[in-house]
Amino acid sequence: MKTLQKAGFDNFLNRQPVTLIDIGARGGPSRNWRSHPNLFVVGFEPDPDEHRQLEDAAGPNERYLSAALWDRPANLELNLTKSPGSSSILTPNRAFLNQFPDHDRFEVVERTTLQTDTLDHQLFINGIRDVDFIKVDTQGTELRVLKGATETLSSVIGIELEVEFAEMYKEQPLFSDVDPFIRDSGFALFDLRPHYWKRSRGAEYGGSKGQLVFADALYLRTADSFNAVLLNTDPDRREAKLARALSVCVIYGYVDYALELLAAVSDLCHPDTCRLLLGALTSSEKGRRLRIPAFRGSRRIAAAVYALYKSFRSGPSWADSA
Repeated sequence: MKTLQKAGFDNFLNRQPVTLIDIGARGGPSRNWRSHPNLFVVGFEPDPDEHRQLEDAAGPNERYLSAALWDRPANLELNLTKSPGSSSILTPNRAFLNQFPDHDRFEVVERTTLQTDTLDHQLFINGIRDVDFIKVDTQGTELRVLKGATETLSSVIGIELEVEFAEMYKEQPLFSDVDPFIRDSGFALFDLRPHYWKRSRGAEYGGSKGQLVFADALYLRTADSFNAVLLNTDPDRREAKLARALSVCVIYGYVDYALELLAAVSDLCHPDTCRLLLGALTSSEKGRRLRIPAFRGSRRIAAAVYALYKSFRSGPSWADSA
């Protein structure tokens, strides 16, 4: 295994961008991902108009595919709703939705037939390998998409997806169905960003908090599972995979877990590499917390210290989490 040298660390990471699979890519990657300097995005968006807009605005490291994803190849009907972002292969559950304001956005205005495929097959035929992170927002079909991605899931470090706690769409899987599948695939739940809906009847009474309807869930691979991933990775590519995994943790603000992963797999990497990655992680946090007292000329000094800090830590400009 080649050992990373301090002087070449920046170039190394630039040659090893984090690969993000964005399923339901409407609007492009989220803010925390957009700020990452070394990112390769593969987005899936079956809506023709949105797919065209994404392609027109795509950067050199972005690629958007129009395929619709499912757990198997099939011809399925897509329910196009008044608000395009609410469209789904599943049928909106109007009995539930009609209790809340703005329910008209789920009104089905057209139906069209889609030919679906699995994520595993789409990545294979497009020559995309070694995925680092998957984001899924497909309006109730997330579990079906993940079941068609078992090969891809075997090596990713994290998953972000929308999970529901109430049936927004008829017969959709809920969080209690999705969570066991992801945990059994080697991941642990790290965070939930909940979304509450307040009913139309009585909306003006009480506080602003309503029923928990859905959440954005973040899962990261467990340390034991990640150890197994590295064991199955070609020795010459382990350092790259480890660096990208740590980068994913930092994107979401989990420097503590990045350090935990690094310690868990330290016997699989050269000691010099581990020390270099450890220094990048810990100096990053020290740099974030550094504060220069206010006095004449303090801004120039702060800028100089920050430039020195970036040079010293010899790593990428870790992106802040959203």
